[in-house]
Amino acid sequence: MCTPVQIFTSIAGSLLSSALSGAMGGGKEEPKAAAVPKPPQEAKAPDTQRLRKENAGAAQAGPASTLLTGTDGVPTSELNLGRNNLLGL
Repeated sequence: MCTPVQIFTSIAGSLLSSALSGAMGGGKEEPKAAAVPKPPQEAKAPDTQRLRKENAGAAQAGPASTLLTGTDGVPTSELNLGRNNLLGL
């Protein structure tokens, strides 16, 4: 006759083995087919003619400037920090 400990261990073992087989896939499901990779995209060249036309039109606009300096740039008197140094002007 079986002891209660033997009955418990057999039940616990069967439950544990069924839980592990379910968690690891169980071998019942069929493997999925690998996804087919997409074909590579074709290389595209930039529209250089349009860019050259836009850049040529920008050069005809006149001297370049920023909102802070204007077309004349920064006056050299404002660059002097009040010291004689060899690092700048």
